[in-house]
Amino acid sequence: REICVERHSLNEDHRRGNAQSTGRPHMPNLHETAEYIVYFLQRWSAAISDPRHFLAPLFHPSDAQTIDALEFYLATLTFAFALQVPFVLGQKGELGEKARLAASSVVGLVSSAVIAMTWHLSFSLLGGGASFAGTCLAYVYAGAPYIPLISLASLITFAGLPSDLQHFALLPATAEAAMRRSWTDPRTKKGLVGLGSLGFICVMVWSAIVQLRSMSFVHRLTGWRLFWCIVISLVMAAIVTPLLKAIASVFNQPVEIASVDVAPNTATPATDQNPLLISPNVLN
Repeated sequence: REICVERHSLNEDHRRGNAQSTGRPHMPNLHETAEYIVYFLQRWSAAISDPRHFLAPLFHPSDAQTIDALEFYLATLTFAFALQVPFVLGQKGELGEKARLAASSVVGLVSSAVIAMTWHLSFSLLGGGASFAGTCLAYVYAGAPYIPLISLASLITFAGLPSDLQHFALLPATAEAAMRRSWTDPRTKKGLVGLGSLGFICVMVWSAIVQLRSMSFVHRLTGWRLFWCIVISLVMAAIVTPLLKAIASVFNQPVEIASVDVAPNTATPATDQNPLLISPNVLN
């Protein structure tokens, strides 16, 4: 990993030198892109194996470490988004709906920062020794590596849904209702949906455990103080989460959708040629 990081640093210096000499931003070529992908995958592998490779007790990271962590976080989000791009673009829907989906992703980034602040505040109240940047880096290296796995589990779930429900499962405003409706739809591949949902839950739970261990490591808190940190964090989350949902709802306005009548003697649900149009109220 050190060799790879050193090589990446040399490449960065080379690109900056070219940009300064030509006066134009340097566009990476195919070889540099491949090198960065290898560099990212090695960091991702190290972080998911043990995020403490990038952390330290009583962590006060330098500006360079903070920038590297932000770069890793954005690269991980890009990788996870790239997994879902073909699926998202292939769905029916107006451009405005896809723009709202992208906007809700940005709100998710802000929400992550707010959650990190609540973690830092709870640990600081009980004597945690890491700085806010140290808390954020623990949050990034412990949680970000699991984002692509969450995206993969979501894709498995979406693949088991009927095609006319997949679009609504993507929209935060209708996702919960669409998933409830899917269980009563005979076209749903319940094995895939169950596998994806189970994978999603397992990854989320394990990610939370790893983040908690990393927070304990950087703040050097254990025992009862760690227990009360968790309690305070849960209380803060109960207060902050409704506020974040209210902000996110601005970008996830309910979609006005009407239902479609089915022929009297038709036993099967609507197909792609006659899609079942749903709304949160209809699904409920």
